[in-house]
Amino acid sequence: METWKLITGAIITCAVLGLSPFLFQRLGWVRPLQQNAWIVVLVTGFGLLVKLYIADRASDGEFLFYKFGYDNCIVSFGAILTALSLQLQSDKDLFPGLSSVTALAAFPRNVRLFLLLLAALVTSLATAHIAGDIKKNKLDDRSVWSFANAIIGTGMLGTYVLVLITKG
Repeated sequence: METWKLITGAIITCAVLGLSPFLFQRLGWVRPLQQNAWIVVLVTGFGLLVKLYIADRASDGEFLFYKFGYDNCIVSFGAILTALSLQLQSDKDLFPGLSSVTALAAFPRNVRLFLLLLAALVTSLATAHIAGDIKKNKLDDRSVWSFANAIIGTGMLGTYVLVLITKG
C-alpha cells in the first residue's frame, strides 16, 4: 500500500476545493461568495475525501492517479447533471454567478450548465479511454497520459467548485 499517493490525492482535492474560489474571484469569474458558501465547499470537501478513502479501500490500497482523474470527471459530471436538472425545473436562475464567467456570459442560463455538462461528458469519456488503455497495458501508467488524466480530472473538479460557488 502506497499511502503517500492517497495523501497526495487528498492534498490535491483539498487544494482545488480551497483555492479555486479565490482564483475564480481573482479572475473576476464569480461575484463575492455568499456568507455560507464555505459551508458548501467544506461539506463537499469532506464528501470527496471520504470518496477517496472508500475508493482506496475498494482497490486494496492501490491509489492510481489516472483513475483519480477519471473519478473526478465522473463526480463532476454527476454534480453538473444534477445542477442542470434542478435549473431546468426552476423559473429563476439558480446559478446566477455563472453569468459572470466570461466564456459563459453570452449564453442563456440553461445553456451555460449544458455546456459545462458537455465538457464534463467529454472529459469523462477521454479520461475513461485513457484509463482503459492504461489498464490494458496499451499505455504506461507512469506516462504523460496518466499525468494528463490527473490534470484533466483536477480541472473538472475546479469546474465542479465553480458550479457550487455560483449557486444563488
